[in-house]
Amino acid sequence: MKSQNSSTKFAGCGIKNTVQRKLVFAILEGENRPLTADEIYVKLKEKKETISLSTIYRILEVFAEKGLILKTSIFNEKKFTFEINRLEHKHYLICAKCNKNIEIEGCPLEKLEAALTKKTRYKIVGHKLDIYGYCPECQEKLEHESETEVHSEKEK
Repeated sequence: MKSQNSSTKFAGCGIKNTVQRKLVFAILEGENRPLTADEIYVKLKEKKETISLSTIYRILEVFAEKGLILKTSIFNEKKFTFEINRLEHKHYLICAKCNKNIEIEGCPLEKLEAALTKKTRYKIVGHKLDIYGYCPECQEKLEHESETEVHSEKEK
């Protein structure tokens, strides 16, 4: 998907080619991990680009509807991450506290898919797997917060 420029991709999806859409798409294309709309906003501000957060959200929704990007909900939040749809199969390990993403190598569901196809005769066309937990840094913070609460309770 990276071989075409954004104007060609937009035209192929029936999306109007605007400066703001190009900027948002370029940020996503330059990353190897999913980003939130807030992270895209910050990156654009760092580049001294003038664009509102609400415009970024609208652009991302259009991109997701047209299949240019993948939209994934964040565990226990009403937020989403977005990444370029490179037509590659990916799964992530995601920190439920800081939202750090680590790509999982290989697909742990291939054998399950094959077994389900055989058992149910479904023609499986895709799946999505994200695993949530706490990264080492957030585990440390959570343990520290827990210890602080225990000490506070003892003082009462």
